[in-house]
Amino acid sequence: MVANGPDRTLQAWAKPVAERELAEEDDAFQKYAKDEAYRRDMDARLAAHGRHPDRFFDAVMMRREYAVLKARHEAEK
Repeated sequence: MVANGPDRTLQAWAKPVAERELAEEDDAFQKYAKDEAYRRDMDARLAAHGRHPDRFFDAVMMRREYAVLKARHEAEK
């Protein structure tokens, strides 16, 4: 048994990745809340795709999930 070796658990690997993702999401939400020009631009982009501006949260939260699903789909071809 290794008592003082490196932590190779899934949690140890995932924690820094999740912290980076949360920081990116927090930055996006703060920018949307504070920057009127950015908010107008994002609202226009969402409207161009037929989405309501209230869907900004969903757009931010789903971007990584979409990238993962797209990569998985490409790998299955």
